[in-house]
Amino acid sequence: MESVCDRACLARPVSAGASVAERRNGANLCAMPGATHAVVAMFDTDLDREAEQLIGLDRFTVPGVRSSAGFVSGHWALDRMTSVSVAFITFDSWR
Repeated sequence: MESVCDRACLARPVSAGASVAERRNGANLCAMPGATHAVVAMFDTDLDREAEQLIGLDRFTVPGVRSSAGFVSGHWALDRMTSVSVAFITFDSWR
């Protein structure tokens, strides 16, 4: 699904050689309404127990993180070559 922010960013791309001010002006189209803070976590994953781990993720981890004060978004990825999971979670403040 494409968001309004995605369409706005695609409509006005910022070139790689743009100045800092130009980058900021272009980035304002997609900026969060306020300061955003992120947590990045890396976990070793046992691919032989992937189904169990996904159940734990869906039943406990995701609901717990979503209910955290200031939660904005969360993203998760698994690199099957290294068996490493990466979580990227954003919050509207550092608290």
